[in-house]
Amino acid sequence: MKTFTDKHSGARKTIETIKRVKEWFWVGDNGKINLAVKYGAKTLPLNKKGANAIELASGDELIATIKALKSAVSNGELDDAINEVSTATRQAFGR
Repeated sequence: MKTFTDKHSGARKTIETIKRVKEWFWVGDNGKINLAVKYGAKTLPLNKKGANAIELASGDELIATIKALKSAVSNGELDDAINEVSTATRQAFGR
């Protein structure tokens, strides 16, 4: 939904618009699926070395990995990575 002011009448209008959502996964040159974990528009680092994607062999493995990530988020396992990205985003806004 998008709200705007009509230039001719001055009235506020709300219309339904299409929003482009970036996919979190893509197929690499080697034919394997790569999955990036995002927090807002930022990609989360997945390990201490700074890896930003998980390489998967099939769509079934992708679904299983997303379920495992959901569980990990619920258990607080990605809290440190989320806090790191959140802090960097806040600092970029000068807060």
